[in-house]
Amino acid sequence: MTVLIAYGTLEGQTAKIAHFINDVVRETSYETKLINASGHPRCLSQWQLE
Repeated sequence: MTVLIAYGTLEGQTAKIAHFINDVVRETSYETKLINASGHPRCLSQWQLE
């Protein structure tokens, strides 16, 4: 299973937290996709969500 970690940040603090979460999740053997959603369309249709 792949875990999507999407975040938006202005000053970089949220990015630091998202990267920390990414590292923790990967330690549990899940794959991750880390995306800075700032400036991206808010469409999740490309993802298979459960």
